[in-house]
Parts: sequence; structure tokens; C-alpha cells
Amino acid sequence: MNAQHVIASLIGTGIGYGLLMLIVWFRRRFWERKAHKLAADSDIALPAHLVRRVARFLRAQYVFVLAGLWPIMALESTAFGPSGRPADWALSLPPVVTGLPVLVAVCVALLAAGPRWKASGARRVTHLGGLSVRHAFTASELAAVVMGAMFAVAFGAWALWRVGAASAWWAASAATFGCAAAACWYLAKDVMNRPSSASDEIELGWDDLFRFQHARAIIINAAWLPTIILLFLDSWVSSQLSKPPTIELWPIFATTAVALLLVLVFRQGRRLWRRAWLEPDGFGR
Repeated sequence: MNAQHVIASLIGTGIGYGLLMLIVWFRRRFWERKAHKLAADSDIALPAHLVRRVARFLRAQYVFVLAGLWPIMALESTAFGPSGRPADWALSLPPVVTGLPVLVAVCVALLAAGPRWKASGARRVTHLGGLSVRHAFTASELAAVVMGAMFAVAFGAWALWRVGAASAWWAASAATFGCAAAACWYLAKDVMNRPSSASDEIELGWDDLFRFQHARAIIINAAWLPTIILLFLDSWVSSQLSKPPTIELWPIFATTAVALLLVLVFRQGRRLWRRAWLEPDGFGR
């Protein structure tokens, strides 16, 4: 990995992401349909006067996420630069594994700083008490989050073992994984406990819905994004170090199957935002 490779990757992926963001930005009808679908799936009212506001918010969220994913995808591609020689991978792979949790945490922090629902008028309504991150997930969803984090640690450890990384890299990797997990949980907790911004009860419901979605996205991405990246990276390293080098397709099929399963699992919590209404005094921290 070198500076020129990183710069070229950033420019190349930046052009692609920039074009995609321009395309999605001007599809107003598409985002209005997304707003209606979200309302139906989440069991929340969507009056006509809120349709465009919700659609604009969804669009801004999507574009902001794309902008946050750009450096991750760019820097991930730089990990595929070395040749199949063990010496090359021994030098380049440990820094990638160690730095990946930091990169994901930075992008999650950008996600936490993303667009927020704003009240339409001067009047403000809000809930009492605080919200806990754990109440944004069902029991099976929390189990899936823990499983994703465990897989990320396992795949990172396998990569370090495969190239015979020094003990210092093992210690540094453990530290970055632990610190990134703590930081992401703190960010999700902060999102759950931000002051509400709504002018009536319907807007307050949308504020709660987006608040829960935001916190869930932080935790889910923090757990599973490193897992997916490391899975592909591990398979690439294994194929390059085999004799002769091969191309393995199983990671694609495995990731597709896991992604479909995760979609089904994390569909369970789409209506958990109503907890803020069922228990208006808060859940405790």
C-alpha cells in the first residue's frame, strides 16, 4: 500500500459515489414512495403536509451515508494492492486489520453527526426521561449484533495469524477493536438521548422513529461492517497465498446468505420506536 494507490482509490471511488449521489438527489417521487413505505412498515401516520419533509430527510440521510462510506470503500480497495508474496502481506495486512475498526468508528461518528429531524415551527414537544440503546433492539437482534462483533474479532485474528503478525500487532488490534466498540456504543447512546425536535405529536413520532433508526444503524454497522470487509479480505489473502493462487467465490455466496438472514432478523425492531410512547417516563440508562 502506498500514498499514490490510496489517492487513486479515493479519486476513483469518489467519482463513482459522486455520480450516484447526483442521481439519487433528483429522484423526488422515489423518495416520496420510500416515505410512504417507511410509514406503513413502521406503523406511523404520514399526513400529506409531512410527505415532502420526510422524503427530503430520507434523501439527505442516504446521501450522507454514501459520503461516509466512500473513504471506507476507497481504503478497503488499497488492501488488495500487494502481490501474493507472503512478505508483502506480512507488511501490509496487520496495519489494515488494526486500522479497520478505527476507520469504521470514524465513519460511524460521521453517521451520528448526520441529518437530524427538525421541528417545523417554534413550538416544541418532547418526551420525558432518557432512552437506552438496548431498548432499540429485540433480544434476537442484540444476539445478532454480538455475533457480528465476535465474527469481526475472529476474522481479524485469523488474518493476523495467517501472516504471522508480531505480538505488538495483536495487542494493537485488540486495543482498536475494544476502543471502537466502546466509542460506537457511546455514539448510539448519545443519539438516543438527544433532545427531541418536533412541533406536534406526529412530528415527535417521526423524531422518535428516526432516532431509533439512527442508533440501530450505528450499532449494526459497527458490528457487521468490519465482519464483511474482513471476510472478503481473509478470503483474498488465502487465495493469494495458496499455490497456485486461486479465486474463491464462496465469500460472495456466504455474504449474500448472511445479509438476507440479517435483513430478516433486523426487521423485527422496525416498530420499537413506539416504546418512547408506551413508556413516556423513559427506560433508564
